[in-house]
Order: sequence, then C-alpha cells, then structure tokens
Amino acid sequence: MHTVIPLQRSAASWLERPGRIWFSWSIFNPNGPTVSCLGLRESGAPEGVEVFYRWQHLLGGEDYRLGHVDLEAPDARARLSGIFTSAVRLRPGQGFRRFAMVTSIPSLVVSNVAEDWLPVLRGCLEQSDAVARGDWGRERYLLARYGNRLFDRAGEELREAYEHMRRQHESSSEPDPLAGERLAQMYRLYQRVPTFADWAPGRYASRAAKPGDFDAWWETVTAPEFWPPAATQLAQAWENVAQQSSLPARTPMAEVRDFFAAYGMPIFSQPAPAGAPGRDD
Repeated sequence: MHTVIPLQRSAASWLERPGRIWFSWSIFNPNGPTVSCLGLRESGAPEGVEVFYRWQHLLGGEDYRLGHVDLEAPDARARLSGIFTSAVRLRPGQGFRRFAMVTSIPSLVVSNVAEDWLPVLRGCLEQSDAVARGDWGRERYLLARYGNRLFDRAGEELREAYEHMRRQHESSSEPDPLAGERLAQMYRLYQRVPTFADWAPGRYASRAAKPGDFDAWWETVTAPEFWPPAATQLAQAWENVAQQSSLPARTPMAEVRDFFAAYGMPIFSQPAPAGAPGRDD
C-alpha cells in the first residue's frame, strides 16, 4: 500500500534532481487552464525513485509523492502500476487536498513512455470517476466539431455555461441584481466571439459513455497532429489569464515550461535535454 504525501517543493527545487514526466493531461479553460502529470524523480533514497503527481494552475497548484519504487527490483513494474492505478481512484480527503487526480474529460493528453506502458496509463484515465461518469454526448459532439481548436470550442462552452446561469437566475423567486449584472457583463465580454455568438441549443444529447467512446476520443486527442497545436493554445490561454486577471499569478507559464522541458516532455516549449529515471528507449 502506498501513501500519498503532500509536497512543499519550490520550482527551483523540482529542477535540482533529474526526473521524467511519464503522462500528462490538461484541461483547457480560458479562465484558468490546468496541467497535471505523473512521473518519476531521482530521490537519492534507498527505496528508489520518487513517483510524483503534480497539478499546476495559474493561481497555485498541488504536488504529491505517491510512493517510491526500486526500478531494479523484479516487481518494479507491478509496484509502479499499482501506485498509478490506486492513486487515480482516490477522492479528495484520501490523500489529495481538494481534487481527485482527474476532474473532467481532458482536453489534451500526452504520454512519454514505451508502448507497453500505454495500456496502464490509458486505463488510469478510463477508470477515473470523472471520465467514466462524463457527458460523452457532449464530449463527442464538441470534439467532432472543433477538434484541437480549443479557443473556438471554449466559446461554445462559455455560452453554454452562460445560458445555464441565466436560466437559473431568471427562475429564481428572488433574483440577485448583482448576479444579473455579472451575467450581462459576461455576455458583453464574449459576444464578439463567433462560437459564443452563434451558439444554439439542442446540438447534442447528453448521455453516458457507450462502447467505443473512449477509444475514439483517445485516438483523437493523443494523435501527433492534435496535441502540439492544443498545447500551444493552452500555454497562450494561461498567459492571457495571467495578463488579464487581478489575482496574483503564483505559477507563471514559464515555470510550467521549464519543468516540462527539464522532465523530458517539452510540449510547451522547444525540446530540451532530459536525464531521467524510467526512460525506456
């Protein structure tokens, strides 16, 4: 059994030892994207390398040690697989402070492992509550319509959220004037975005997952032609929010770029040398 340990490690401290990101998934939200990853880091401990999970957000994030694994041990693969699959099932309060590892169907997925590890990592996503219980009618519609045009997709998603809040506001027995003004401000802010302005109800039917949904989604979002433009847009959205928000940016995009580049997955920047445990070339 592994133990989840919260880490208080600075950006500089993460770069003091070599490591490698094995798997990354991100949520594109133009009001605050998130980037998550699993990987290994040299620990200097006799127990072996550190297995880590990071959740990064502009306003701060959370870092965890999921355990240690001796990569030379005969049971290393089984132990590492067990750590990954057990951690993804944990709920907030079961080691993680605020959120489960996977909180919604991701916008972007990138792996950095040998092919024989992909079923394990893919299975972690597929078995997570957020993915298993997601609205797959909505996801399949949005992915088919927009592909990796994440800003365009976000326009429709924002309009959908606006319409939901508007209906709630109008159905309230005592509408809040401040809430009404915030809704009006939201509409004025996004009304020139074509996919926000052109929204129409009834374009998809909400439904649970059907056989083949996850397979089709996985093949699309992990394709080499899909994720590079998606990663670029996510980085742009991160920097846009940092420039526009009145809240302090605790995690600048440069910090995310540096970490990913140093840990062998330079998806937000140009490739950089990586020295890391667990590489299977």
